[in-house]
Amino acid sequence: MSIDERAIWHEAGHPVVALSLGLRAADIWYKNGNFECTHTQCSGISPQHIIYTVLVAGAASEKLRFNGYNAKGSSADAERIIKLGGTSIDDYLPDALELLAAHQRELELMAEELGKKWCQSAFSGRPNPFKVMSAEEIEGIHQSCDSVK
Repeated sequence: MSIDERAIWHEAGHPVVALSLGLRAADIWYKNGNFECTHTQCSGISPQHIIYTVLVAGAASEKLRFNGYNAKGSSADAERIIKLGGTSIDDYLPDALELLAAHQRELELMAEELGKKWCQSAFSGRPNPFKVMSAEEIEGIHQSCDSVK
């Protein structure tokens, strides 16, 4: 996946959904040409359902922003869902879309900040791997949106 506006919106969807489902924020890394983020600590509803919903959040974010998602760009997420015993991305999209629609402002802020961080990283030469956004920065965006509600 090349890092462009679509990739930024894709990756921004994951933490917004993860945090809305009660998971802790996780760092967003750039590794081998892709963004990467791993969320842990599931509680409440089925941990598998949470994991699948977080994994499809990137595709859902693309669908909201661009009226569709890039299947190739979401292939790693789709493969993880299958490997974990789930079905297709389309089976979990409605839940992720609903969460992102309810947290639209947070998604916009997350994508904006991730885009800024990505642009700023050009000055560091973008080592492989490197942390693009910290969990603390992600949590800060989430909390600022929660305080507005």
